Amino acid sequence: MVEGLGTPFINAKGAYSGIMPRLKKMSESSLYWPNFLSNTGESEAALATIIGSLPFGETGFTNIEGFTHRHTLFSILKQNGYETSFNYGGNSALNSYDRFLVEEGVDEILDKTVFGIAYNLQNACVAGITLGYPDDALFRRYSEENNTVNERPQLTVFKILSTKTPYAIPNFGKYEKNVDKLISHSTSNEKTQRFISHNVELFASYSYADEAIAHFLNDDKKTKAYKNTIYIITGSHLNRNIPSENTLKRYQVPLLMYRPLLKSTSKITKLASHTVIALAIISLLDRAYSLKVPKTVAWLGNGELVSNGNDFNKEIPLFRGANNIKDYVHHSFFLMDGELIELNADLSFTDNEVRDIKIVDIKNRFSYSKSVNQYVTQNDKIIPSTLSSVANDKREFSKTEAI
Repeated sequence: MVEGLGTPFINAKGAYSGIMPRLKKMSESSLYWPNFLSNTGESEAALATIIGSLPFGETGFTNIEGFTHRHTLFSILKQNGYETSFNYGGNSALNSYDRFLVEEGVDEILDKTVFGIAYNLQNACVAGITLGYPDDALFRRYSEENNTVNERPQLTVFKILSTKTPYAIPNFGKYEKNVDKLISHSTSNEKTQRFISHNVELFASYSYADEAIAHFLNDDKKTKAYKNTIYIITGSHLNRNIPSENTLKRYQVPLLMYRPLLKSTSKITKLASHTVIALAIISLLDRAYSLKVPKTVAWLGNGELVSNGNDFNKEIPLFRGANNIKDYVHHSFFLMDGELIELNADLSFTDNEVRDIKIVDIKNRFSYSKSVNQYVTQNDKIIPSTLSSVANDKREFSKTEAI
């Protein structure tokens, strides 16, 4: 999960495609979905959507008070003998990630608290606050912890933070020069070049992250697990400091699936979102290895990632921010603040007038979607406790005991 990674960094004709050349090149040797959406404009809410196709609640699933029964990639794969880990250079207590991960039974949680003196924190902002450890340090710390051969299958999740404001990356001067060089050789229009030159710290952080990911993958090539690994890369959402063509494109992020033994590459135009990732992976592994999988599920999305049939046959709720579910995709239509807009194949807006009956129908669907989101998260009604792969092991204390 790359903080703020939008499709304009990866698409061949993207405004910022030269900033992350290694990731862009990787997309050309991968399965790549350009019409892919994050379901949230808040990076903190993306984890639960990617890992569990879970609803948002009011401020993101991990911030829901109390326990909520569910299925996720973590819990299902753990039941099938997988070793699971979550790796983050920041503070996992923020947005209650730590509680969520403990409930999931994640085997290894690597965060800011366990790096040790051998690693340097990312530079502090003007307020004297540091986000945590930069991306390269995160990957090196993980490799240090996992330098022995592990025969068990693994699900390893990285959330990287160096592309998050204040963009306080190490060795800034090196990546500033990278950005300057890219601007001088860029074919982008003058407006885009001017924006990049006025936001060098932001774009230097993406250059740094691009190199850190590439170094990690190169190091992984030396391990026995490399050929048996599927690498999945996506963005949390488009960085809010970067302008976008329209509101929908603020959610547009790349999805890359790369495997060293991949038989063929493909650019898949299917419209999809973060809510399909968990289900698609479980379905893929089940077909190949006959996993023990739940018979009853309640995924927010469906698992169609391949390009069969209509490319725009999805209903995708979009969580703009806290208490702010105002956007919604229904097939080739985008509902934004009550206005319904028809979409082109590249997610740009058409000028077509939408019939009133269509507007009423989609608004009703969206209203229903929001009501269900509120009900199931407030009342622990995503899935019955008897069917959940995540168990509530916490004892409820009386007021006297709590005191």
